[in-house]
Amino acid sequence: NLISIPTNTELAFNLKQGKTYKQKSNIKTSIVQDINGQKIDIIMTIKGTMSFFVKSVTDKTYQMDTKFEHLGMVMQMSDGTIEFDSDNVDAENIFSLVFGAMKNKVFEVTMSKQGKVIEVKNIENLFDSAINQFDEIPVAQREQIKTQLSQAYGAEAMKGSMEMVTAIYPDKPVHKGDKWTINTNL
Repeated sequence: NLISIPTNTELAFNLKQGKTYKQKSNIKTSIVQDINGQKIDIIMTIKGTMSFFVKSVTDKTYQMDTKFEHLGMVMQMSDGTIEFDSDNVDAENIFSLVFGAMKNKVFEVTMSKQGKVIEVKNIENLFDSAINQFDEIPVAQREQIKTQLSQAYGAEAMKGSMEMVTAIYPDKPVHKGDKWTINTNL
């Protein structure tokens, strides 16, 4: 009789150098604030499509040129809805102008083969170049926009939102029936 010995299997992405992969996300957040005794409810939806061009592959990581193909945000509040969209650029809508200026601009992402985002580089430079081209926007307002963009789309926010989709594999080989837990910060 032959005995079958189970083998460990390493689960990982198998991305190919020179190929482009896309991620589409739609994140809905409910925010409840108490400002001077007044309760404010906000439902914020952040939408986006990103493409990842795999520049190089090592035995542990992928180095990718990443860009936004679409950016959008909808904020529903008791007094109305505000919408920003990179595809609906309107001179009266500053965030839509900035989102439009951020489209197709490259920033770098290094990701492990298990889907953990190791580093996001040059995304803040993307905000600066997109916002600073609008001289008609006062400097104080530009800084406020940069802060808001960093909170929603900055390096740490990008790591968390990407990992919600990509960080699914364990960091060690597994047997059939094994379980693992993945922790991601958003």
